Amino acid sequence: MITTQIQTGETQTTFNLPNIEISIIGDKTEAIQRIFLDAICEINRKVNWSGYDFTIMNKARYPHEDDIIVASSENTVLGYACLCKSSGLLSFIAVDPAYRKNGVGRSLMDAVLQRNIDLKNDNFSWSYRSNQDALVRFYNKFITDHALHANQQPSGKYPNGDPRTAVSVDLGTLIRHTA
Repeated sequence: MITTQIQTGETQTTFNLPNIEISIIGDKTEAIQRIFLDAICEINRKVNWSGYDFTIMNKARYPHEDDIIVASSENTVLGYACLCKSSGLLSFIAVDPAYRKNGVGRSLMDAVLQRNIDLKNDNFSWSYRSNQDALVRFYNKFITDHALHANQQPSGKYPNGDPRTAVSVDLGTLIRHTA
């Protein structure tokens, strides 16, 4: 079901997604992995990360250093996240612009947090563009909703000049409580 809302003079299409399925790409067949990777590259193109093409994204899953976590609904890839399994670093997270504000990003962050806990990583870290108010609100809400102890600090700039904020979350106490 698709609905249209009018907000601040702009038309915004929202989707009532039946279920957001979260999966790890490495758990899929080679054929499904190829389909997912092609969809991820299309998302990268839509969010102006065209430099992260199929070759680079395909290498991310070998030699199984990274988990590529995919959010999908009804066979459509909505977004993805790349997690370095050994360090707990979230290196990429992107949601297809057509599906933003539908819980996809939150579902991915929740899945990455849970995957870090499952892997018993003591640290979960990422960085984001701190000049984008929506991202600042998104990550702060995620941290608050999960009552995470997070250290956020400026961390230089992205290649395009956008300011970068680095986030580090200590999962040690959380992991010990769930063990």
